Amino acid sequence: MLQVTPSKLTDSQLGHLAYLNLRCGQKDRALDLANIIASKPIPQNASISDYTDIITVFNETGNYDLANSFKQNQSLLSNTSSEDLDKLSLGDTIKQADTLRELKRYADAYDLLFPKLQQHPENADLNLAMARLYQDNQDNKMAQAIYEKVLQKDGSNQTALEGAINVALAAEEYEKAYRTIKGIQIIGVKNVTEVMDLQM
Repeated sequence: MLQVTPSKLTDSQLGHLAYLNLRCGQKDRALDLANIIASKPIPQNASISDYTDIITVFNETGNYDLANSFKQNQSLLSNTSSEDLDKLSLGDTIKQADTLRELKRYADAYDLLFPKLQQHPENADLNLAMARLYQDNQDNKMAQAIYEKVLQKDGSNQTALEGAINVALAAEEYEKAYRTIKGIQIIGVKNVTEVMDLQM
């Protein structure tokens, strides 16, 4: 396995590595890398776009205060384009929708996500948030359709793969789950296979 030395990477490279670890299910490693960047002084000419990856890591690992410390940093905001601020707004929308979903306030979560999806129909993160919403609301058919849409664009998207497997298991479509699992190259696949074997 290729070993990467964090000290030899730029902050941008390190942030992207943290993001990739997050997407591969290695949340602890992703958080460790993000914390390395967060411990450094912010360059005077840096913008929020330079920290998008670690903001995502902090949000998705529940470290909202750390994420907000970058999103609300006035120096970063002053150097950030309106387009990048829009992307940041999308991330906040997804976080709010996930919180509402976990509280079973499905209609409120839908009302947050739907307008954004109308504006950004190909955004993977927005689509996945909507898929989670359908899945939690027991609409597995719609959830599966969205997961498959995301996977058509990015067959290695870990969140979409796991969601598609869980939906297939819930619908007792074990062959579909097995086909999907072939696309996963992460630790933990064996456990998913064992769960499927028990249910068959």
